[in-house]
Amino acid sequence: MVRTVRFGWNRRSRRTQRLVALSAALALVAVPTIWTIFPWLAQIWILWRTLVLAAWGFAAGLIVYTSDRQGRQLDEMMGELERHRRKDRKKAGDVAIGLLLQGSVLRSHDLSLDVYLPTGNEKVRVEYSSRVPLEPVEWTLPTGATGLAFASGRRVYASGESARDETYLLTEKEQAEAANLEVVAALPIRNEALRTIGVLSAYGDSNDSWIDTPEGRAEHEALAASIARLFIDVCGLATDDVTAP
Repeated sequence: MVRTVRFGWNRRSRRTQRLVALSAALALVAVPTIWTIFPWLAQIWILWRTLVLAAWGFAAGLIVYTSDRQGRQLDEMMGELERHRRKDRKKAGDVAIGLLLQGSVLRSHDLSLDVYLPTGNEKVRVEYSSRVPLEPVEWTLPTGATGLAFASGRRVYASGESARDETYLLTEKEQAEAANLEVVAALPIRNEALRTIGVLSAYGDSNDSWIDTPEGRAEHEALAASIARLFIDVCGLATDDVTAP
C-alpha cells in the first residue's frame, strides 16, 4: 500500500514537473515572438518591460532547473534498475556455477570441488562448492596446493603424503585436518588475458589417479574455463582486463 501511494505521488509529481517545464518553455518562446510581432510594445513603460524581461529570465532558469532535475531523476532510476539487474545476474550465475560443480564428471571420481576467489589480503576463500553446506575455508598465499596455484598461476597436483604433509607449507593444524586427504588438484581460473581470477580445486579421500590423466586434466580445464565465463559475463565478479584488480 505504501509503495502504491508513493508511486502514485511520484507519478503526479513528474506530471507536474513536465507541465511546469512545458509552460516555462512556452513563455520562453512566446515573449520574444510577441515582441517581434508587436514592435510597438518596446515603447511601453520601462518598468513593464523590465518585468517582462525578468519573467522571461525566470522562465529560462526554470527550464534549466527542471531539465537538470529530471535528468538526475532519470539517472537515479536507471541506476536502481542496473543495481537490481546486477543482483539478478549474480544470483543466476551462482545457480549456474553450483549446477556445473554438482554435475561435473569429476564428481563421479569421488572428488569434491571448491571454487576460491581472492579476498584482497593475500588470501583466497572458498565461495562455491559441491559440498553442502558450504564450509568457510581460506588459504594464505602460497600455502597449500590451492594457495600455490593462485600465487604461481599454474596447476598444482598433490597425491598421497604430499597432499597432507608440509610439502605445500601446511601448518600442523592444517596437516591434521587433511589427515585423510589422498589427492588435490588446484587449477587457476583465468580470464581471456590469462590473468588468474580464482582457483578450482578438486580433492578427495581416495585417488584413482584419473584427475592426473590427459582426460582428467582436460575436464578440469574445461570446467574452470566455463566458471571463468560465468564469473565475467554473468556474475560480474571479474573482467577480461589484464590490469583490473
